[in-house]
Amino acid sequence: MLFKWFSRLLHTIVFLALLYIFSYLFAPLLAEASPITNAFINEIHYDNIGGDVNEYVEIAGDASIDLSSWSLWLYNGSKGDSYKSFDLTSWTHIDIGSQFGFLKVQTTGIQNGSPDGLVLFDGMNVIQFLSYEGIMSANSDIAKGITSTDIAVQETTDTPIGFSLQLAGLGSSYDDFTWSSPQENTFGSSNFGQQFTPTATSTFKVSGPQNLSLFFLAFIFLLYFLLQRTTGKIPPQLVRKLNSQYK
Repeated sequence: MLFKWFSRLLHTIVFLALLYIFSYLFAPLLAEASPITNAFINEIHYDNIGGDVNEYVEIAGDASIDLSSWSLWLYNGSKGDSYKSFDLTSWTHIDIGSQFGFLKVQTTGIQNGSPDGLVLFDGMNVIQFLSYEGIMSANSDIAKGITSTDIAVQETTDTPIGFSLQLAGLGSSYDDFTWSSPQENTFGSSNFGQQFTPTATSTFKVSGPQNLSLFFLAFIFLLYFLLQRTTGKIPPQLVRKLNSQYK
């Protein structure tokens, strides 16, 4: 009984040691591979006096983000269905100081609200679902079942041509800014009253061990553990030693 108990304890200790070692070795690599997405809708124009012209939506974000799999979707508020989508390409302008990129997307035919919405999609996840002139829920496609966030400002049929709705404030993420009433558009650059601060990076620095001892130890433990799980035995020398000590 004592021998079986000791064997199980030994397997548990070996397993925990392996778990700790490989977590130490590979967790930083996983952290480096999973950066936090920092891109958002920064400026919108959908309505103006007379016939609507120069309708655009601007995306802003960390210039290191690859936008090739991203898209912008337009949603109708009356039924909650999408009616247009636009594949994004790459940043058209990058601010050198803050390392923020800007991309304006021509959205000709964007609807005039009461309410309507926009979805920013990174190819796997909905990053934002914003609406203007009210709150809405999506009933189709990528945002199905999600409720929008109303930006709480709007354009009207009296909005001058060349104006837009813009984020203003100081910061580096969407929550640092607030939406402003219509003013002259700034598509392709930072908005009036908006200042970007460089994004603070909090990634792990991946560096190898000072020597190969840690890797060698991990290899020995792993090999030993696999042999025990395969054969169900422990080395005869250890069996004899245990028997002699606990008779």
